[in-house]
Amino acid sequence: MLLFCREQLKTTRKSEFVELGLRIVSLSVFILTLWLLFHYLIIGTISIYVFAVVFITIDQLFNYSDYIGYSIGDISRKSPVVQNTMRFLHMPERQGLNVKITNHYIRFMNVSYRYPNMKKNSIENLNFEINIGETVAIVGENGAGKSTVVKLLTGLYLPTEGIICIDGKDTQEISPKSIYCGISAVFQKFQKYKMNLRDNIIISETNVAINEEKIKQSLDKSNFNFEMLNFTDGLDTMLSREFDGIDLSGGQWQRVAIGRSFYRNHKMIILDEPTSSIDPIEETRIYKQFVSLSKNKTAIIVTHRLGSAKLADRIIVMKQGRIDDIGCHDQLMQRKGLYHDMYIAQAKWYK
Repeated sequence: MLLFCREQLKTTRKSEFVELGLRIVSLSVFILTLWLLFHYLIIGTISIYVFAVVFITIDQLFNYSDYIGYSIGDISRKSPVVQNTMRFLHMPERQGLNVKITNHYIRFMNVSYRYPNMKKNSIENLNFEINIGETVAIVGENGAGKSTVVKLLTGLYLPTEGIICIDGKDTQEISPKSIYCGISAVFQKFQKYKMNLRDNIIISETNVAINEEKIKQSLDKSNFNFEMLNFTDGLDTMLSREFDGIDLSGGQWQRVAIGRSFYRNHKMIILDEPTSSIDPIEETRIYKQFVSLSKNKTAIIVTHRLGSAKLADRIIVMKQGRIDDIGCHDQLMQRKGLYHDMYIAQAKWYK
């Protein structure tokens, strides 16, 4: 991603220079032509009527050329997107052993991760365990590395250094399909599909028969009552104004996304700050329900709002890519470290 951004920045700068150069040349030719016309008009070579006709024609021609110059610059700016899309489509898929993961016991052993073309690790030397059926909160300020940890434990990223084991199996040796099976997640930037409500839910589990009752149960779990919202078409209600449907508020879309995660068959479920755009009190209500519905399953909450972290069995506190502390809420408050200071600073949100 970083490599893509750098290439796009270089190409954008290059396209800006090309566009500027074309505009300068076009303007110079226009001024020269106008001067010649004026000169021939003064010395009587052409009449005022010819001058007017030629001037209007040339003005239109240069407007078209200016548009062509802008279009060339616009194409140059967008070409990296096409190039990187084609490069992505031709990338070989990650391979590995197809194994069955029965228990989502996760272990990080001296794990570090560095994004491509970066000089510094995003996370450094992490060591912790997540037990089966445990609810764990990962907290820290923005940029602490929380989301990177989530990408690693779900197998979306592979560690630069160290080992991550799920059910005793190294994520670098097993196939992505084996890792993803049994994991359900809602990330910060969840998708708002321009489809009906039913399809927005079942898209998380497309390889099984559609279960209408399970769809309704999943929406109930996320506290999304579409019947009270007067959805005239029920589950067939289109969630897009572009297709003669309706649009939802940010909080309603978040509940749809959480309902989607409950619909998927899972043994481990993750919420990676999907509620960051709603107020802290409402977020805590959603997380309370999430924790109660995730009993006997491994659940991971990622947040920078600590009112929700109190609900977890254990809390992993991160700071600048490292683990600052691990413990339950009461233990961390007694130690009066980073977690204590952050919680006191946010206490006014929960009064």
